[in-house]
Parts: sequence; C-alpha cells; structure tokens
Amino acid sequence: MRGVKYDADNTRLQYALSGERYKLYTGDDVKTWQLFDLQNDPKEQNNLSSKYPSIVKKMKKELQNRKEDTEQDALN
Repeated sequence: MRGVKYDADNTRLQYALSGERYKLYTGDDVKTWQLFDLQNDPKEQNNLSSKYPSIVKKMKKELQNRKEDTEQDALN
C-alpha cells in the first residue's frame, strides 16, 4: 500500500492510501472519506465508503499508522 499526504492547492492537506484494489481518500482534513475500487472503477467515479465501512476503517487505521511512523522518522 502507498500512503500520500499532499497539499494540492496550498490551502488544505489531503490524504490518500491506495493498494492493489482500493483507494481511500480525504480532501477536507479527514472529515469525509471516499473509497474507490480501482479495479472496477479506475476513474474513481463511485464512492463506496458507505457500502464498505469496514474497509474504510481498516485503511484509515493503516493511514494513521503510516502518518505516525513518518512523524517519528522526522524526529530521529
């Protein structure tokens, strides 16, 4: 899985985590999450977050772990 934190328009942070099948994304400082099935929806048109909340929960945890690891690395 890949985790990304970026500031696309210099006004807010955006987070994404993608694996082979799913991509989890938030564009408003972690208030709303979108989940996309990259195999069946490569253009990311259909948000599946309400259909698969357990996948969202799992991927959010993974993203948080990566964020903590990155912050810890920056301190060392």
